[in-house]
Amino acid sequence: MQDYTRNLFSCLIFFLLMMLPGTANSQNNSQNNFLTDTHQIDIQGDPTDKERKKKSPEDYIYLDMENLIHIYWALGKLSVHNSRTIDEYLQLTECDIFRRFFNNDIEWYKIREAAKGKLSKIQKDFPKGVRFVVPIRVGRYNLDKEHFQISSDTAFVDTRQLPVLALTNDGGKICGKSIRRLQNYPSRLVLGLDIPLDMQYIHMSPDQAEKLITQQSFIASKRTLYLQFFATLRKFQGQDRLYSEWFSYISANIDRVELYEDKGLSRKIHDVRRIVPQTGGVRESFR
Repeated sequence: MQDYTRNLFSCLIFFLLMMLPGTANSQNNSQNNFLTDTHQIDIQGDPTDKERKKKSPEDYIYLDMENLIHIYWALGKLSVHNSRTIDEYLQLTECDIFRRFFNNDIEWYKIREAAKGKLSKIQKDFPKGVRFVVPIRVGRYNLDKEHFQISSDTAFVDTRQLPVLALTNDGGKICGKSIRRLQNYPSRLVLGLDIPLDMQYIHMSPDQAEKLITQQSFIASKRTLYLQFFATLRKFQGQDRLYSEWFSYISANIDRVELYEDKGLSRKIHDVRRIVPQTGGVRESFR
């Protein structure tokens, strides 16, 4: 796992600094809106409930471009039998080697063959469990109902399509290639949820709420809290393009959610409990 997930802490901090509002609301769920309003996110296979319970937080990786490139291979989007695809993979992940040896036909053949072996292993073993952090804003505490209402622009209302944007560095380029125009490796995702995600309130005891609302950091952040999602990517379902940018559709399951006071995820408030209503059986809500 460590070989695949370098610098995860720095990725997390970068995730949290990129706080973009409004994309989780089901009213903004068209496939075009997420290109301008995007949460930071990430995800895995199709585990049973029993298998999900066996996972620990360490089994979920953060979504940066390096991890996303490998996730596409793990989901079967790309084939080791396509030489051009392998060449592009090496350009994106081994830029120095690419620049040094790509024009040397003999050496590049050897490098490409070695990459095939590596990618075959990635297709079998690379983790698909993903974690992502979504900032939310809450209103005033309702003492009668003992909850905060999440602001309408950051709430999840029967959300079936969840926009995702992978973390990027180096001015949005990898080895001189614009990340926005990578057809084989779109940095923008739409996660398709079989069970709609509904999260409009944060339940909290009065004592806990009073402690929170008197925190200077909570006041300074304009009542911002942070949800850490743990999810599982299930299947690559295709891709499309809007203007010059490619994006992918990937089915996913939300496995668990944690609530934090701070960007650094050092002050956990509680786990957000999942509730599946007895009637209907089609909604997944959290409290």
